[in-house]
Amino acid sequence: MDDKTDRFSKERGIDIVKLEESQRKRMLPEHRARAILSNWLPRVLPADWREATPDIYDRDHGRMYVNKVKRQSLIVSVAREDDGREWLHYSMSAEGSL
Repeated sequence: MDDKTDRFSKERGIDIVKLEESQRKRMLPEHRARAILSNWLPRVLPADWREATPDIYDRDHGRMYVNKVKRQSLIVSVAREDDGREWLHYSMSAEGSL
């Protein structure tokens, strides 16, 4: 964790260690996560979209895509949630909208 992230988490009272432990418990085995994502992610991206998954992110469990022309982003991830089931999560955002 870099100094900027550490300062951010301390200012907001976030326990990074506890957060990481919680996220690890939800992670699926890599082969299972890859299988789920491969069925749902596009093999060819639409025009103006590109993958922008940060290097620190585990690509086996999720991806990030951006469209700079339309100023949109999409995050797709897979995890085992509190109900014990595997969930695929999509989150889309666009500048200037909720």
